Amino acid sequence: MKTARWHLVARVDRDDIVWTLDGDLEVSSSPAFQHELQLDPKLTIENASIEQDDVNRLSHWTRREDRLSLHLKTGLKGRQSLRITAREAYQLGQPVRPPRINLLETAPDARVERTLQIAHPRSVEVTVTDAELIAATAAPNQTEPTVVPIVTGSLYRLSPTNNSQFVVTPAQTEGLGWGLVEVE
Repeated sequence: MKTARWHLVARVDRDDIVWTLDGDLEVSSSPAFQHELQLDPKLTIENASIEQDDVNRLSHWTRREDRLSLHLKTGLKGRQSLRITAREAYQLGQPVRPPRINLLETAPDARVERTLQIAHPRSVEVTVTDAELIAATAAPNQTEPTVVPIVTGSLYRLSPTNNSQFVVTPAQTEGLGWGLVEVE
């Protein structure tokens, strides 16, 4: 039996979004020699890794349409950390849905937790729809250039129907730094 918890990070750049998909996997029955994922085909994968006990256990990966096969060096049981880095093109003003990512071989009734953070330059605004606002924080006003980006954050609960999305638009006033939005 396998279970998964996903944390998605979207870093919005000018022409694309760099996604980091972190998964906490738990293999509780027999050792796994590979993991099969259903992954949104709109993503271009740049890198993948699976760690257990601070060692990368991934031998190689293959992809065919919306299926990603991660082949391990040896059979493993227990908690594993999966990380996939990928890119997706987007257009200002057009809705962006968080990518679909599903671990196959999970129980049909298994509850899958997903969180989402969106980092973006202050030159754009991000509007999240069909999500419940849980908490919001804001960074102090800062006008001087700084090496550390200015960060704001909001926490959302995604729609149970998985219809949550966000839209990136030019900001009304340009500022320095980055903004941060968290979606759960």
